[in-house]
Amino acid sequence: MVVAVDARARLGPVNRQLGGIGWTREGGPPLATVAELHPPLVRLDASLEQVSTSSNGPLHLDPLLADVARVRAIGAEPLVILCYTPGWLGAPNAHGRDPTKVKPADLDAWEQLVHRVVLALATAPAPALRFEAWNEPDIPIFWQDSPQAWADMVAATGRAVARVARETGRRLAFGGPATAFPDPVYLGVFLSRFRDRTLPLDFVSWHWYGNDPFFGPDGQEPIVPPTLSPVAPVLNRRNPLASPSSFGDQVPFMRQWTAADLAGSGRAVPPLLLDEWNVSAGGFDHRHDTNEGAAFDAGVLSELQAAGVDAASFFRAGDSYGGHQGDWGLVTGDGQRKPAWWTFWLCGQQAPDVVEVTGASGDDGLWATASSGRGRVTVLLSSFSASQPAARDVDLAISALPWPAPTTATVRRIDHDHPSAATAEPIAVSGGHVRVHLPAQAVAFVELRRGR
Repeated sequence: MVVAVDARARLGPVNRQLGGIGWTREGGPPLATVAELHPPLVRLDASLEQVSTSSNGPLHLDPLLADVARVRAIGAEPLVILCYTPGWLGAPNAHGRDPTKVKPADLDAWEQLVHRVVLALATAPAPALRFEAWNEPDIPIFWQDSPQAWADMVAATGRAVARVARETGRRLAFGGPATAFPDPVYLGVFLSRFRDRTLPLDFVSWHWYGNDPFFGPDGQEPIVPPTLSPVAPVLNRRNPLASPSSFGDQVPFMRQWTAADLAGSGRAVPPLLLDEWNVSAGGFDHRHDTNEGAAFDAGVLSELQAAGVDAASFFRAGDSYGGHQGDWGLVTGDGQRKPAWWTFWLCGQQAPDVVEVTGASGDDGLWATASSGRGRVTVLLSSFSASQPAARDVDLAISALPWPAPTTATVRRIDHDHPSAATAEPIAVSGGHVRVHLPAQAVAFVELRRGR
């Protein structure tokens, strides 16, 4: 199989905003375990139901402020999710539902609470300046009221953020709806409210997990309601059609839906943010711990680069369920780097400018991103198939190298025999060709430099 790279056909910069990460301090390893990946964005919950525990009591902001400071300490931008409803504020509307997952009984009180929290975060020594409306309102684990009730609450949230921006002069960002999948219902009700240009709308967000519509096949996530246990054999299994290609396919229609819903409002289409993704959600998946998951992740990152999404955030930084195999983290609970950690590290090693590459196709289970600049050409290769994994021999044919011969090359690998990409192995270059054996479910990172 020939994969051709034109090292002078520049397509634009490598998108460094694809390396964001979700994080929770509860039960997981320190955030410092992913600091070397230099994530541009770290998404975390405000947990407002813990911040405000009574109508007249003080706000318990110290844990949240400390979390934001930890994010700033690794050089990342915090994205704070403004959820969930304090129990005292949701209880009058609960009627047997979870009071933290329903519309606040008093929207003015909710707006004032959000204002106080955002003001404290925006003016802290280590500030948070980016905020998100909610988390996955389209599934009952996180929202148990109507779409319209949610939109009422989110509009009040947006007003509170806009007010803090006016009062402080800080440039704050606000967006949503952070749906569990590309959901036209919740996207529509969200954008219908934010056609009002007095409300802030700085990004549109959604989530996707490659194994959807099924949960992880290797055990039930503790947050999943026990009532779903009888149908676990149906829900908790592998999707044989799962592919990184589904991620790239979603970007243009999310952009089209957003443009259609905002048409005539005077608003431009805001940046698109895929701020939760992984192989599987709703259950554990052993692929999260292996080269197979790492290869999937590399394919996704190639898809997102090619599709032009503005930013992305992987779920999540570290395992947090007590060492359960198949947890979602890039590192284990005790801080050990998984193969997926190395996928993100390799993406950070890419040369600065994406260049044209042909011959790799997701239809064939092969992805490639090539880049050039600063005396280097790099090629990130990944092979993945959920049902028919296959090894292949790849002939990288690299033309228009930006220096005269000779050229040296190295390869870093993630596969069954290489859980870490720490070691760069020399590889032969002959007439602009580099031949790479790529096992099934594997990643290879080839780097070419001017010979010395």
